[in-house]
Amino acid sequence: MLRSGEMHIRAKENFAYFAERGAQLLTSSYVLVETVALLQRRIGLAPVHDFNVKIVLLLEIVWADVE
Repeated sequence: MLRSGEMHIRAKENFAYFAERGAQLLTSSYVLVETVALLQRRIGLAPVHDFNVKIVLLLEIVWADVE
């Protein structure tokens, strides 16, 4: 992912904060799909791989279904 800019610094600080407190990060499958699509479209497949390897493993995902 992009490692420059103020937003990267803020994201890194937030992840450190949550990790120190043992917080569980929650998202939905819809948010996950949209995030991956945006990363791929805007900055390429390598950031998608980084996201999957470094971030997704930290998330609890609520999978949306038809019901």
